[in-house]
Amino acid sequence: MNDSDIGVRHNNYTYKGTTQYWNGTDSKELFDQNCLNREKKELLQSLNWLDPDVISYKFNSFGFRDKEFDNRLCGLALGCSHTEGTGIPNCSTWPRVLSKLTGVHLWNLGASGSSIDTAFRLLDHWLPKLKPKFVVLCVPSMNRVEIFDSANPVSIMPNMSRRYLQDFYKVWAANEYNGQVLKRKNLLAMQQLCDQADIPFRYLDHTTFRPDGHARDLMHYGVTAHYEFAQQMYNLL
Repeated sequence: MNDSDIGVRHNNYTYKGTTQYWNGTDSKELFDQNCLNREKKELLQSLNWLDPDVISYKFNSFGFRDKEFDNRLCGLALGCSHTEGTGIPNCSTWPRVLSKLTGVHLWNLGASGSSIDTAFRLLDHWLPKLKPKFVVLCVPSMNRVEIFDSANPVSIMPNMSRRYLQDFYKVWAANEYNGQVLKRKNLLAMQQLCDQADIPFRYLDHTTFRPDGHARDLMHYGVTAHYEFAQQMYNLL
């Protein structure tokens, strides 16, 4: 694995150049399970999520939920599944809404299940290539940390089942200061990258979203929450 590989790999990298109809927690298995529950099915129906084809995930050749990269005037949006837009149509994700508010296309570099480590690594790789006019970040949960398992990045998080990671993560997660320091280090590093490029860097924590759980998986934020988040990010810009 060379340095360029390190810069581009993330959890959706294997889907590069494909269209998926389910992704991450927005799975067919969870959808079918929720439909067996009367109240959840009624909620899905009220949100117009019962048609399984209403949402698709079209990934570009680098595994991002966006068009193929080009040299247009742009901004960069970074984060985890809350940026990728798990469980909602691409047009309703906060990067797409913010694109409309600013009149500038935002490349969506959100990767589901990723950490702030991932966001820094992707920014470090793509900033000089895409040359954005600004960078915005939805800060992922602090209880995630990224390591490389062979050639593939792995975001360690509380629900991990891999036995060989448990001892390390148990010690790391025992003190929340580890997550606070990790967050601060990455935010300062990302700010430095943007300062060197003489462009604005703005961020909001994922907890800024209104916790409605109205995405199709009934776990992630819904369309209205994404619009409100985009508006708050626009106000920062």
